[in-house]
Amino acid sequence: MGVADIIAVYGAVLSTALAAAQFVSWWRARKMVGVQVSLRDLYSQDGRRRAPDSVVLIRAINRTDHTLKINGIGMEQVGKKSLASVDGLPAPLHPHDSFDRPLPWDPMAQHFDFDKPVTAYVTLTNGEIFRTKPTVLGAPKVVSGAAAGALGQPEQPTY
Repeated sequence: MGVADIIAVYGAVLSTALAAAQFVSWWRARKMVGVQVSLRDLYSQDGRRRAPDSVVLIRAINRTDHTLKINGIGMEQVGKKSLASVDGLPAPLHPHDSFDRPLPWDPMAQHFDFDKPVTAYVTLTNGEIFRTKPTVLGAPKVVSGAAAGALGQPEQPTY
């Protein structure tokens, strides 16, 4: 084995070790709880839409292998107070599962300007807080009378 072979083996071992260290660093830094926020419609048990009821849906996603406890769910906006929902909490967030909290659109729209970015958050009983990136939700759009009539439906919000 010549000097060139020794240098090649050394380089291969070193680059593999650096790649493994980078992977471990990424793995530890990733978010273990994801949070999503969206604007949704409410549906009745038979699948019919309950127009014009819309909700802001906040979803917490547990990417860990153990159960977490949610202590609070809420939203905040720059220049506005945060609004939290604690009804029915703390609640378990099981491994690789999600927890949804629908918040009524009308009271939320009175508190927040949804044409500007809002941030949803989830707090755990251990004090950790996980947030969404600032998101513009906008407002529910109404299908015009002609389009709704063609569909045989009353006017209703769409997204």
